[in-house]
Amino acid sequence: MVCFLTSSITGIISILRVDSNLSQFYDKSYQMVATELDARMSLQSAAKNMLWSTVETNDTDIQNYLSSLDSDWAKIKNDLPVMEEKYLGDKNVIQQVENLIDSATPYKEKFVSLVKAHDMEGARKVFNEQYAPLSIEARADLDKIGQEASARATQRYQDGQAVTNAALILMTAITFIGFILMVVFCIYITRAITRPITEIKGAAEQLANGDLNAQITYTSKDELGNLSDSMRQTVSALKNYIGEISRIFRELSKGNLQISSETEFKGDFIELQENIQTAVLMVNDTLSQINRSSEEVASGADQVSSSAQALSQGATEQAGSLEELAATISDISRQVENNAANAVKSSAQANEIGEHLSESNRKMDELSSAMTQISKSSSEIEKINKTIADIAFQTNILALNAAVEAARAGSAGKGFSVVADEVRNLAAKSAEASKSTEQLIENAINSVQSGVRLVEDTANSLNLVVESVSLNISAMNEISAASQEQAQEIDQVTQGLDQITAVVQNNSATAEESAAASEELFGQAQMLSDLVGQFQLSPTRN
Repeated sequence: MVCFLTSSITGIISILRVDSNLSQFYDKSYQMVATELDARMSLQSAAKNMLWSTVETNDTDIQNYLSSLDSDWAKIKNDLPVMEEKYLGDKNVIQQVENLIDSATPYKEKFVSLVKAHDMEGARKVFNEQYAPLSIEARADLDKIGQEASARATQRYQDGQAVTNAALILMTAITFIGFILMVVFCIYITRAITRPITEIKGAAEQLANGDLNAQITYTSKDELGNLSDSMRQTVSALKNYIGEISRIFRELSKGNLQISSETEFKGDFIELQENIQTAVLMVNDTLSQINRSSEEVASGADQVSSSAQALSQGATEQAGSLEELAATISDISRQVENNAANAVKSSAQANEIGEHLSESNRKMDELSSAMTQISKSSSEIEKINKTIADIAFQTNILALNAAVEAARAGSAGKGFSVVADEVRNLAAKSAEASKSTEQLIENAINSVQSGVRLVEDTANSLNLVVESVSLNISAMNEISAASQEQAQEIDQVTQGLDQITAVVQNNSATAEESAAASEELFGQAQMLSDLVGQFQLSPTRN
């Protein structure tokens, strides 16, 4: 900037000097030379017009020459004051010219008078002897003045050229020196800026690559120094934050959930600190809930195991009762078959009824006794069916308890919940089979009651056997048909009992599987509790 100002001031001063020289050259020297030349030419033109007027014979032309003479003389008179004003040399020379012009003026007027009088000889004599010497001397002085003015104009021009050259040289030198200084300062400033920026850029790249050991050595009181200080503070803060986060996660990896942050986070990192602390609290609460759930699952699994064992025992007892019932039904079936066979024989021997009346009475007694036994067996079957219904109800209650305990166990009891649903379904099937059996037993009881009534009618008919043999034969046919119907119904009862037996056996196997699954669930709950026990938990929040 100094070089630029110096160059500008030098140029302005040089331009002003050149302008001054040009002004003086134009206003003084040039005007002087031009005025001197005009005055000298006017003197010359006046002498020429005077000579031409002496040789011309035409009055008009003579008058024109005299008019031109007056014009030339007027120019001379006008140029002399200008020359005196513009001339920078000896003013005496100008005065001398004025004196010569003044001295020549009377001779010029005398010459004009002679010409107008057509005395050309006298006019030429005045011109040659009196006017011409003064005019020649005045022109010589004017020539000297012109030379002096030309010399001064040349000097002004040369001075202007010298100022211009000096200004060009000085401005060129200043420009060159300024360019060199500019290059030097640019290099210095560039290095002063790029060195800390390069160092800061390297540190930023290290940070971007996860290296927190970046070192910034640049120090200054300018903006780059402030930037370096800020970067150093940033690196230090990041190292502290990363170190604190690493410490927290190391403690978490050791199972310590009682850890808390000991470093003060700032700015946007406060949210990170709060999120980490919230995550630790959430993990702590979750593990605490898992611990409580594992204890509840273990307790529920123990209860379900006990219930499953009781269910298994009840199913075993059901199976035994059903086996006894099946044996009883088999006896009834055999008896019914015998009754049917006897009824057929009775029908075949109806023609011989008279001969075997006493035998028929005895057979009727046996039939009455068998029908009584059938009635008693039907009552026993009804009791057994009620026992089966009670077992199905108890199984349904146990399945409901198992479902409740599975629901309390949450996701860990999903498998046992499936088992409980299966047990409930089996209980429902048992109840349905029990109802079907009860219906069959009711039908059998009705049939047995019908058989009893038929036996009674048969006994009455035996008393009247002699009177109504045909009626006895018809009754025996009805007894035979009823016996066959009883045999079919008892077969259906036997099939129902077989189904109930299969269901009860399936219930027993399911109960045993439930007990085994409960024991496994109890073991898994204990293992989960042991795993949670590896963590150091903080007191849970309400």
